[in-house]
Amino acid sequence: MNATTDSTLRDAIVIGGGAAGLPARNVVNPRAQVVTAAGAGSAAAIGMTSWLLERELSAAVGAI
Repeated sequence: MNATTDSTLRDAIVIGGGAAGLPARNVVNPRAQVVTAAGAGSAAAIGMTSWLLERELSAAVGAI
C-alpha cells in the first residue's frame, strides 16, 4: 500500500509500509529492497532531525 506524504515524509499515514521504506517485493532481486529501505530510512531520519531542530528553535525564540 502507498502512503501519502509531503517531501519531508511528514503527516504520513502508513499502512503496511510505504513511507517507512518498505517497497513492494522485488521478486527478481530481493537484495535490491535493502538499498531502497536504507535510503528511505535515511530520508526519514533527516526529516525528523529537521522537525526536531525546528521545534527546539521555536521554543528557544519563544523563551526570549
